[in-house]
Amino acid sequence: MEAQSERVTGEKKGVRFAMGTGEHEPIRELDSSARLQDDELAQIVHDLKNPLASIAIEAELLDSRIARGDRRETAKSIDRITQNVMFLDRLIYDLMDACTLANGEFNLRRSRFDLRQMIEAVVDRIVPWPDRHRVFADVDENVYVVGDELRIERVIGNLLDNALKYSPSTSAIVVSLQRDIRMARVTVTDGGPGMTPGELAFIFEPYRRASTSAGRSGSGLGLYVSKRIIEAHGGRIEVESAPGKGSQFSFLIPAV
Repeated sequence: MEAQSERVTGEKKGVRFAMGTGEHEPIRELDSSARLQDDELAQIVHDLKNPLASIAIEAELLDSRIARGDRRETAKSIDRITQNVMFLDRLIYDLMDACTLANGEFNLRRSRFDLRQMIEAVVDRIVPWPDRHRVFADVDENVYVVGDELRIERVIGNLLDNALKYSPSTSAIVVSLQRDIRMARVTVTDGGPGMTPGELAFIFEPYRRASTSAGRSGSGLGLYVSKRIIEAHGGRIEVESAPGKGSQFSFLIPAV
């Protein structure tokens, strides 16, 4: 009597085994969420490695530039190192907030502060010297709010950093501040490539990035975390954009 081969399938934790032929054939069934987690981790590792590599290169160049007494190139190296350190700082805090949000709401440390002074400080600290000529702070009025100063500062930093990354070096970027009755409105306007309606639909979702982000650093967490921070302050974040017409991101939080 001829023996018949029988295949019995057993499934456990996403791994299926085929048995009955004397061979074990593991077939990995990674669901979409597992693949997404792998992609997210790979992107985060990539975004951490790039600025670290840049810092290492600039630090090596800095030594020789100081030895030559080249003050101009030395200043450029220091500026690039500073920009990369600040990028890493924002990325790490965005990751920390994303983890906190996944486990529940984060706690806000509230204090009273002036948004005008904050915007001027963020522009001065974040914008590299080669881009200073095209970034304008339209902040004529002092507007006070009560909120988590460090987190609101990161929101402004994220919006400004995106504008710098996605807009041409010849286009202007405007950071404006207005008081709308009981609300403070901060707006960042750029002359970048803009986004399609389809991209706008998921722009505030975690780990989602627009098609124009290819080749640019970023974790896909900045806008997601920024939206949650603003909502935790009783405010809202808005975006207006169209292909070829740039983007305008605004957030509103209660003023005092």
